Amino acid sequence: MKKFLVLIAAFVLVGFGSSLAQDSVDVTFRVNMSVKIKETYFNPATEVVTVPGGFNNWLNEPPANNTKTMSDADGDSIYTKTYKVAKNTTYEYKYNIGLGWEGKDEQIGGNRSVAVGTTDLVLPVVWFNNDSIVTLVGNGNILFKVDMSVMSEVGIFDVVNDSLQVRGSFNGWSDGDPLRSKMFQDPLDANKFFLNVPFTNVGLNEDQAYKFYVDLANPGIWTDGWERPNSQGGGNRNVLFLGQPNQEANDAYYDDISPEWVIEDGKNLSVTFRVNMQPATAPPTNFNAATDTVWWICEQPSFTRSQGWTDTDEMKVLQLTDPESDLIYTGTLQVADPSFNSFQYRYAFKNTSGWSFEPAGFGDFAYRVRYIGQSAPRTFPVNPWTMPVDTWTNSEVKPDQETDPYTSLDVEDNTLALDKFDLSQNYPNPFNPATIIRFNVPETQLVSLKVYDVLGNEVAILVDREMSAGQYEYYFSAANLSTGVYFYTLTAGDFTVTKKMMLIK
Repeated sequence: MKKFLVLIAAFVLVGFGSSLAQDSVDVTFRVNMSVKIKETYFNPATEVVTVPGGFNNWLNEPPANNTKTMSDADGDSIYTKTYKVAKNTTYEYKYNIGLGWEGKDEQIGGNRSVAVGTTDLVLPVVWFNNDSIVTLVGNGNILFKVDMSVMSEVGIFDVVNDSLQVRGSFNGWSDGDPLRSKMFQDPLDANKFFLNVPFTNVGLNEDQAYKFYVDLANPGIWTDGWERPNSQGGGNRNVLFLGQPNQEANDAYYDDISPEWVIEDGKNLSVTFRVNMQPATAPPTNFNAATDTVWWICEQPSFTRSQGWTDTDEMKVLQLTDPESDLIYTGTLQVADPSFNSFQYRYAFKNTSGWSFEPAGFGDFAYRVRYIGQSAPRTFPVNPWTMPVDTWTNSEVKPDQETDPYTSLDVEDNTLALDKFDLSQNYPNPFNPATIIRFNVPETQLVSLKVYDVLGNEVAILVDREMSAGQYEYYFSAANLSTGVYFYTLTAGDFTVTKKMMLIK
């Protein structure tokens, strides 16, 4: 009787095994660990590679986690493991170092996935963490330094009561770790702050992004302490970690504002901004000149504080209007002093549905940077100053950046003769892909400004209408043109003048 029962059990097991085999296929997983071995992130002599997933209960038991290890039989650093899994099923999985969740599993923005069909499957070899580049790590220090002399001079930062922090990818962009964020004041110069930050097991030549942050004793209306470095168009500063004990980041002024750019008391400067709203009339922005109002939006919190404005994206400190009905909107800002010569901004328009802004992300050059022309430190020979014509953009990156007040525009070039027709040389020249063309009209006249290639073919019409007396500036984009020489011609009545310009891409 016992033998009979044993035979029945054997037949049942054989039948079950046969059924399982018919409903499953083999899937072979393969991962290349060579990069992680060279980086010493994975030690094959003391650590194991596992492949947890939906087919083996992840890193839960049963089955035992030591049955989930992969092997490298031929020593080529490619680890493999074959599992028998159910047909016609999709599984999630990932590669992992260790028998548990010890912080060395893949970080690739989610799990891997495999769709299993009806036949055996050998998966392609992948890099652990999808990382095929060897990043050597090292230890070291980076000394961060910032000069607050301009902010102190114009009265918006108190060197006695206020303090500075450096925040970046190395400290979670916060002051949660004071030893790696709160800066010390230089005992020899109260305007300067520094902090030596240690780095351990960090990739050599790995970018470390950071910004300086003001910690005000009495913030008042300056509620956003993050700097907006002009050199980055408001984006992050960057330094490559070299793995050295005495590495220093570049010296910096807060917001990259030099003391030479201070606007002292009594300057009474005014600056005119202009923007071509033509591109905004198309989808998806659908600007309507009949119903919408255009605004200049300051995006530099320190300058906003110097002007006494409340810092908000919906600030209404400067409205631009279009008296010529040509979609070139104009507005003049009276700069409150003391302050500094730096204008970081974007444009917006408002209607009954709300606000629409030029987009700005968290990358470099999210905002325009422009300056009033200077001929010497703290010297502004042209007042009022007229900025180049901006053009509305739906891009997060603003290409029309200036680097300092001395190269923003040649000062002499901002003073065309008012009593005659005059056409200036375009700026910059050579250019890529855009340039500014300025001209003067002494009396109301039908005016045309056209661009031609070297064969005399007309490639652009910038102006073709009656214009009243005044100075004008037009933004010419050659994004769709090829490298080469072009000519621009101004015609007004009997007056005609042509100048040459060079596009270099």
